[in-house]
Amino acid sequence: MYKFLFFIALFSILFVGCKKKVPYNNAKTLLYSEKIVDIKMNEPISLTFGDDDVTTKVEWTIIPSTNTTINTIANNATIAFGNAGIYTVKATTENVYAEYIITILSKPYLPDYGIDFNLVASKLVKIKVNEPVLFKVYNPTLNNTINWSANASNGGYTLTRDNVNKTATLVFTKSGFATITANDGINEQRRTVWIEDSINKNTLIANFMLGDKLQLTPSVEQINGVKKLIITAQTNRKYNCTSDIILSYNNNFEYQIDYAGVAISPTTCNKRGLANCVNSFKNIAIGTHPFAVNFNNKTYTGTITLDSFGKYTFGWNNANDVSIFPLSVQ
Repeated sequence: MYKFLFFIALFSILFVGCKKKVPYNNAKTLLYSEKIVDIKMNEPISLTFGDDDVTTKVEWTIIPSTNTTINTIANNATIAFGNAGIYTVKATTENVYAEYIITILSKPYLPDYGIDFNLVASKLVKIKVNEPVLFKVYNPTLNNTINWSANASNGGYTLTRDNVNKTATLVFTKSGFATITANDGINEQRRTVWIEDSINKNTLIANFMLGDKLQLTPSVEQINGVKKLIITAQTNRKYNCTSDIILSYNNNFEYQIDYAGVAISPTTCNKRGLANCVNSFKNIAIGTHPFAVNFNNKTYTGTITLDSFGKYTFGWNNANDVSIFPLSVQ
């Protein structure tokens, strides 16, 4: 039973908040300033103006803006700089603004993919029709061929494989979402990616904020004798509105859940909130089963055990980024 609800965090994360410093002047406009140094070219940084309860619209400007990218959610901005140099980033709302002086080194940023098998997608969300999405396997089993497979919600895609470079390229031909799986004969991982308008035209799809974390809360539901394991997920950071929903995917034949991004309201609401979603598994057999969570282009693994008394117990050691509590439910 397929169930899905309403990136890329490929990179390491730097957070800077708007600190409540003494203003430089006594005029109506209050200025807070901060210096940020030793950032590499194309290394994303996350700026937060105020705290998570700020609901007024924040305007962001970058000087100079050449070869820079910025993505904003509520009072947060994720920015990357393609050239070395000194930049000024300003955040303004009402009569308060922050000024960030950012120094970019003449060194390229190289993500660390570790030493374990890892499948990375160039984008997880905000994909357009006919836009290529590249999937690459890092640290595969030596000399093994990568077996690629895809499953789209509407069949509207093409998948081109390149076994020499351990890559595959997906192109959507219709709106929807797709799961891409890579297997080297020993290891296997998958990623679920979403096209930009796959929810509806009045909802925006956004990447998770850099540094966001997930809290998973298991529970048990029984209806007409059918027992379900329910997994409720919630972000650690607040998004635009209390109704914002995590994009997720799972099926009942594989004990894993993919979390790709957040479907958010296009405008900031009067009250911001944590994004969430609910997924479920039914007819789990007694015994211990592998359990995986795919979040921000990373795979976190553990186990689910169902005993003869109907108690579900998680074996989980990934609490830094994805936490599960309680570990046992019945």
